[in-house]
Amino acid sequence: MHNRGMRKIGIVLALALTCMALGQADEVKVSGLVKGKPTATTFTLANRKGMYTVTVGSAPITKAGASLPLSSLTGGSNVSVFGTVKDKDISASKIMVNYLRAGKSKTKHASTARRSKKKHAIQVESVISGSPIKPPTKPPIEPPSKKTSP
Repeated sequence: MHNRGMRKIGIVLALALTCMALGQADEVKVSGLVKGKPTATTFTLANRKGMYTVTVGSAPITKAGASLPLSSLTGGSNVSVFGTVKDKDISASKIMVNYLRAGKSKTKHASTARRSKKKHAIQVESVISGSPIKPPTKPPIEPPSKKTSP
């Protein structure tokens, strides 16, 4: 009887070691920023440790409990991806959006249009060599004369 119990422990231990040897990893959480626009099934995630390719598959994407499509992710959005990591590839089981960056608008905002109508004074700091614009001339500055002591 005692021998059978040890055999079961040995089998479980061998199975655990085999799984570790095959590279089957536990689920982890990787957070970072979405880079660029997602494709139909993947997106790129960047953080301090590098760039990751996230394969979404059937993983749910949520923000504050509401479901989102993959196409709603935009560059600069902050996400947390739960899944398994192998090298720099993440197979996602769940994706939580922490901050969804709005896409760039193609229309100008009213405040931008008002600012662009203002006139601004320009002051020339320096002239580029070969430029047809001549800088204003200033009278040459003479060095102070040396006084000799009697």
